[in-house]
Amino acid sequence: MRNNLWAQLFSVIASFLTLACNNEPEISDNNNPIADHNTNKNQEWDWNDEPIDGLQEWIADRQNDDNWEQPQIYSSSLRNLQLVQNYWQASFVLCGNEETFFLVKLIESDDTIQNLIAISSLEGARNGSREFYFYHFNLDGDIYSKELLRKADYHIQGSDNFTQMDGDILFYLNKSQKDFRSYEIASRTMNIKVNRQELSSNDNSLWGRDFPSPSKNKEVKILGNGTTLICTNDLGEFDTLITQEYTGNWSIGTVAWSTDENKFYFDNSGGVACIWEIDLVARTIDKIVAEHEASNPIYLLNNGIASVIYCENNCIKLTQDVGRKMYYELIDI
Repeated sequence: MRNNLWAQLFSVIASFLTLACNNEPEISDNNNPIADHNTNKNQEWDWNDEPIDGLQEWIADRQNDDNWEQPQIYSSSLRNLQLVQNYWQASFVLCGNEETFFLVKLIESDDTIQNLIAISSLEGARNGSREFYFYHFNLDGDIYSKELLRKADYHIQGSDNFTQMDGDILFYLNKSQKDFRSYEIASRTMNIKVNRQELSSNDNSLWGRDFPSPSKNKEVKILGNGTTLICTNDLGEFDTLITQEYTGNWSIGTVAWSTDENKFYFDNSGGVACIWEIDLVARTIDKIVAEHEASNPIYLLNNGIASVIYCENNCIKLTQDVGRKMYYELIDI
C-alpha cells in the first residue's frame, strides 16, 4: 500500500516537472532577471516539515502560480536589476464588510502600538451614492474611531493631502479643496476646519508624487505616466531603474522608503500589477505581494522585522520579510 502511494506521488511530481519545463517561457539573455527565480526557499517542497497529504494542494498551487508572469516585460524594462523572490508572509490587520480601502497612513501617537489612519469607500450605500469613511486604528486591528466623511470623493487621496500637525491630522475632503477636517488623535474626535493656510504652509505631507527618502538625501521620481522610475541623490546623480514605452504593463503608483534608505517599495497597475521591493544596494527587485488588487504600500519595522502595510479590496494587510527574519534568528542561535 505504502509503495503504491509513493509510486503515485512520484508520478505526479514527474508529470508536474515535465509540464513546468515544457511551459517555461523564453527570456532575454540580457541581464537574465529571473536566473534564481524558482530556486528560493518558499518554492521548494519541504519533505521533512510538510505533511504528505498537502503535496497535491502544493502542486496545484505551483501550477497556478504567476511567478513567470510575462518575463519579457522584466528583461526589457528593468535596468541593471535582478528579479528575486524572498519569503514574505501576509496577514490581516483590519477588514470592512463591503467597503474598499484605498488609502492607509502611519501616524505618530503616544500609543505603545503603532497607530494608523485609513480611508475606505462604500458604493451604493444610500440611494446608489458612494460613501467614504475615515478610520483610526492600531496595528493590532483595534478601531479607535470610524467617521462618515460627508461630501468626500476620491480626490481625498490628493498629493498635498493628509498632514500631521500638533497632534491633529489635517485634510480636505474633495476636489474643490474647500471642505476640511481636523482629526484630533488624542481625543479621537473629528472637527470641521476652516483655515486652509495651516494645510498648505508646511511640507509634512503624508502623500506625494515625488517621494523623498526620510533624510531627503535620495528621491524616487516617477515619470511618463508611471512608466519610468528614477532614483536621485543629493549629489545630483540619478539612477534609472525601470523604463519602457507605455504599454500598460508598468504604471507605477506610490512609493515608500525603508528607514535605512537602502530599499523602497511601490505599487504598480497594469500587466504586472503587484507590490514590489527594490534594493538599491543588492540591485534586486522582488515581488513581495502578488495580488493585483494590492496598493498603497507603507513601510515600517514591526518588532525589528521589515514590514509593509497595504490596501487590498476590503482589507488592510501586513506583509513581513519572514525569510530574512528566520535567517537572522538562525545567526543568533
